Amino acid sequence: MSITRTPNHPAAFSGHFEPLAESTCESTRANQYGYVKTASYVKCGGSLDEKRENFEVQLVTNTALNNILKPNSVYFLIGKLIATNNGTTPIIVYNQESLIRTGDAGTESPDFTNKAVVTGLGLVSNRQEVVSDNPDVGSRLEVVVSHCDWDGEERAHKRFNIKYIVPGTKNLIKTHSLYQVGREVSITGQLVDFDMDTHMAVVLVSSVSVTNGHQIGRANTNHSSNPSSASGVKFTKFTPSPNKQSNIPKASAHTPSASPSAKALHEAEAKVNFSKKNDSNTILSRASSSKDEEQDEEDEPEPVVKEAPKVKRGRPRKQILKEAAKRMKKF
Repeated sequence: MSITRTPNHPAAFSGHFEPLAESTCESTRANQYGYVKTASYVKCGGSLDEKRENFEVQLVTNTALNNILKPNSVYFLIGKLIATNNGTTPIIVYNQESLIRTGDAGTESPDFTNKAVVTGLGLVSNRQEVVSDNPDVGSRLEVVVSHCDWDGEERAHKRFNIKYIVPGTKNLIKTHSLYQVGREVSITGQLVDFDMDTHMAVVLVSSVSVTNGHQIGRANTNHSSNPSSASGVKFTKFTPSPNKQSNIPKASAHTPSASPSAKALHEAEAKVNFSKKNDSNTILSRASSSKDEEQDEEDEPEPVVKEAPKVKRGRPRKQILKEAAKRMKKF
């Protein structure tokens, strides 16, 4: 049984805010950390900068309870926008580490109308082209994008829609075809208004990026490269590179036919070098031993061969005759 998971399509937010009152915090069981909430507002001037209206928002962060925001100050912060479409006050969950106090609030502070930036990731649910009566403005495209984000305080996913207005200017007119229903897009723009009838935030688009490619809907004919398991998890299959010719001799019948690895080649070369070294040492030792034997043979004196006495021909000597006579007498 497949489990349908809720997609996480947040709307990142950054801007300057002035607290209307000091922050409030709720501590449970003497805990030093919790949610710090601050009432504030965002300045909007409309998509054509034709009005000045302040919309109330609530700033929320999960931090130490002493990190409070004070009124009569202007803070810059980065977080995410959760503007549900049920008429409740929009929530801006910001990161405490991104909080910067830029100065005091007053008439001398800069004008931050339409200066809050929204970067939303979501699915296009509706699109409508609107033709303006003003010929200088031209036609614009109104796109409704569905978002979903996690609310840490209520521990639940919050779904909401944001209306994005794409101007018909020269640098954005060709991007109108990118907004197709069901396509996932990442849009960056300025928060310019809130539609009180549909309770949707209105963002004037400055750039768009299609996250899953411009050719959505085109079937992928090559299914062998991305096999999937029974659970639906896709895998990327590795394709071996073609074998390159090398100077390695072919393996014999007693060796595997696969090409040896670098480690095996290194060991084989080491064995060959070691055998060559042993052979050279053996030859040198044999040559030195043969030289020593030759030197020993040269040092040893040659033996003197005694010549056998030559037998003289003629009469036997008298002494020999006497000895022979004595031997005869014994017999």
